[in-house]
Amino acid sequence: MQRLIRVTQQPMNGDELYLLAFSIYFISNSLAFTMFSYIIPSIVGTAVRAIVVGLIFFKVIEFDSFDDRTLLLYLSLIILSILVAYQSGNKDIFFMMVLILGAKEVPFRLIAKVYLFLGISIFVLTIVSAQLDVIKNLTFYRGSAARFALGTIYPTNLAATVFYLMICYCYLRNVALRLKEYLIMVIIVCVVYYLTGTRLNAIISVLLLLVMFIYQRYQKHESTKFELYVVRYSWLAMIIAFFSINWLSYIYTASNKIQKLIDHILSGRLELAHFALTNYPLTLFGRFIEQNGWGGLNGVNPSSSFRYFFIDSSFVRLTAMYGIVFSIVVIFGFTYITKKLSLQNEILIPLLLMVVAVSSTIDANLLEISLNPFLWIFFANVSDSETLNTKIIRE
Repeated sequence: MQRLIRVTQQPMNGDELYLLAFSIYFISNSLAFTMFSYIIPSIVGTAVRAIVVGLIFFKVIEFDSFDDRTLLLYLSLIILSILVAYQSGNKDIFFMMVLILGAKEVPFRLIAKVYLFLGISIFVLTIVSAQLDVIKNLTFYRGSAARFALGTIYPTNLAATVFYLMICYCYLRNVALRLKEYLIMVIIVCVVYYLTGTRLNAIISVLLLLVMFIYQRYQKHESTKFELYVVRYSWLAMIIAFFSINWLSYIYTASNKIQKLIDHILSGRLELAHFALTNYPLTLFGRFIEQNGWGGLNGVNPSSSFRYFFIDSSFVRLTAMYGIVFSIVVIFGFTYITKKLSLQNEILIPLLLMVVAVSSTIDANLLEISLNPFLWIFFANVSDSETLNTKIIRE
């Protein structure tokens, strides 16, 4: 007991302070995508944001050091995020940037562990609360097929949560991932698909497992020529996916049979993205676009005046909602860090971000704090993330 008291009396270091701020915001943001959002007062979210900004500001001032170039970069990114948050009406852009910058030199692997622990905890809490009627358990229908949200605001949110938790788990397990874990994740993917009917999410989840298999073969020096190409050029995935989906969306026309088929495969996403890109001219710093999705109570019992319109693709959202400048910063940032890691032969993060890039062509989760664990790689310490586990395979 005396030892415990001595430990708790020790002052927090910069990493611990950041993880505290990260945890507070992560919990708040995660609950916002569940039916808890209908019973938690909005003032709680406001208080959380104020506390988190204060903690991050103290961490940066007290523990971080900057040269003039880095300081200028920080100020520029903060100003950009304020402009984009104001123009788009999405204030989370600013808080996301605060957390990204605050992660300076914090071990990314440590952030990922906290993310996984909190993510699984909130996921289980949400499902249990829905079953116990603490929060509403919504059921949606596609034709006669039931789709279950299990306490989240929409079935796709449930599937996305599981997908990103799997990605984080794969990152942490690295080369230590075993056959039984692959089998368990396949079962999880099948169960999630059965409950939610999210076909595209299931396909991308299988892609994740295939990419992990390629990575492990690469670490054992057993790669085929095709697998080596995947490994070497995975860092290009973000920029290729970004331009491809924006181009396909912009040129889409319903009279073109091939484009119509692609749109059908993507569940109508091209048509909606085309509407966004052609009806809302591009801006430097973004714009507000009113959208109505199926999530929450409004989607279960829509009014007679309800008109569905939602931009599903993260990359089209970047372009249409957040502007040219912010799009360049995000895509260049991901491409720069993945190229840098690839040159250092630390290729797990580039490979996993390749899967995220594919997913981001059809989902809106690239910049979601409660989903994408790789938002923090820009300034966090990722240099030794893989060496912790690659020794396992070589020993």
